[in-house]
Amino acid sequence: MSVVAILPALVVPSATAHAQQVGRVPGRQPVPSSTYYAVLREHYEGEFRDSLGDFNREVRGCIKIGSLPFIDSICYHAMTGEAFYQLGRTADALEHYNIALRVFAQYSDWMIRVRFEANVRPLPPTSMVRVTWGQSTRDTTVGNFRSTPLMERGRLSNNDQVQRGGVVQNPYMHPVDAAEVVLHVRRSPCGGATNCWESLPLKTI
Repeated sequence: MSVVAILPALVVPSATAHAQQVGRVPGRQPVPSSTYYAVLREHYEGEFRDSLGDFNREVRGCIKIGSLPFIDSICYHAMTGEAFYQLGRTADALEHYNIALRVFAQYSDWMIRVRFEANVRPLPPTSMVRVTWGQSTRDTTVGNFRSTPLMERGRLSNNDQVQRGGVVQNPYMHPVDAAEVVLHVRRSPCGGATNCWESLPLKTI
């Protein structure tokens, strides 16, 4: 059964927990959406047909700046491609993953706008997930980063957009799960990263 059909049971508690974790900005839903994380769980449980439909809904409901999709659609398109790949539809998988990469290329400077912590504290040892096949001998410290830092959006001045035409956006801060977005830029639902990058210009990479 599609996770969207049982939204009250799955998404509401998940959204509450996610909001508590990231410290939500009033009026701004974190990117990607809380529904996305519920669909992600559905996908990893092997419900690929249901997750395909639900990820497609996320694609259609992504944030848009004018008519252009925002970086949340990177996650939605990449996972739509992943669902297609799991169902054996590799051409459709490649199409969606390439769309995700084009959105990334359009916002190639988005991480510059993310405000990461200036002073990062060590992650408590009890919070770390240990691998089961061995213990690292390296003397390293894992940073305790906020899972959804704030990203600057909009412009301090929209004079050019008013005079010449374009999207007028006042400046504000938007919570973004940066690690999740980066993960899907690297994801290859078509079985090999080389094939997925072939149709894009080298400067995209």
